[in-house]
Amino acid sequence: MNQLNDDDVVNLTASSNIANTTTSTVSELKEALSSLLSAHLTRGPSSGEAWVYGGVHCKVLSVDGGGWQSGKIQLRLEFVPNEPKPSSPQKSTETSPLDDLRANLG
Repeated sequence: MNQLNDDDVVNLTASSNIANTTTSTVSELKEALSSLLSAHLTRGPSSGEAWVYGGVHCKVLSVDGGGWQSGKIQLRLEFVPNEPKPSSPQKSTETSPLDDLRANLG
């Protein structure tokens, strides 16, 4: 899973995009989500902006036990690629600044 930056661009079908366009920045999607939530919530500490940007204070009672835990709940956008990017193996010709130190200690 990859966390998206505000300037990343997302392309969605028009029917799926809450910003009413097919291409939006993550920042634009957050603003649209905040507006959408604010239209359904009362203003104040539970406004849509709080849900998207800062989180809303709450308490959670976990099934694992431990009683009530205070914290925040926050909505976020996260990208999960269909196929992960292959990691590039480190080239053997690259040297580390620590190679000389290792050679002297060994």
